[in-house]
Amino acid sequence: MDSLTSLFKYYGTDKEINGYTPYYQRHFEPMRKMPLRVAEIGIGTLIPNVSSSMVGYGEKHYRTGASLMAWRDYFENPASEIHGFDIQPDTQIETEARIKTHLVDSTKKRAVDDYHESNPGEWDIVIDDGCHYDSAQLDTVKNFWPYLKRGGYYIVEDIYPSSRLVTDFLSQFNSAVEDSPWVLSAKRNLLFVYKL
Repeated sequence: MDSLTSLFKYYGTDKEINGYTPYYQRHFEPMRKMPLRVAEIGIGTLIPNVSSSMVGYGEKHYRTGASLMAWRDYFENPASEIHGFDIQPDTQIETEARIKTHLVDSTKKRAVDDYHESNPGEWDIVIDDGCHYDSAQLDTVKNFWPYLKRGGYYIVEDIYPSSRLVTDFLSQFNSAVEDSPWVLSAKRNLLFVYKL
């Protein structure tokens, strides 16, 4: 079971349900055996009625950290590290190999900078699957982009139809990503940026 589709279904994440798998496979398949540092913002809380709760989403067998486990299995190099960032305490996983979780608010610059000062290193891939509000997505890209390697990927998931990320906030977004090339998926709900 090494296809990304199989892994997303096995762990119960909603990435396959949302149609993201073909885009991820297209970009990431050539990288999967490389040693990578991957950051995913939003681990998937199961606390009801909080922002970005996964209650009622994903497969019936979904559990917190499902996508982190799928990424860990997909990026199979033993030196690869998968990191998750969230603000909800139930998202902290301590028992999974090659997965580290952190209580950090991605929208707060000081919190993100403090984390990176204590944990130096750059990311090969950053996936924003956290708070899906466009203003939070803009703040998160501003805060995490400086820590992304040249040649790395920054992905924003779950862009709502009314999102201002690539309309009203377009100039701020382009400035944050240093005018790097980006593309929206066909459904306009997944954004890939390649850092030049």
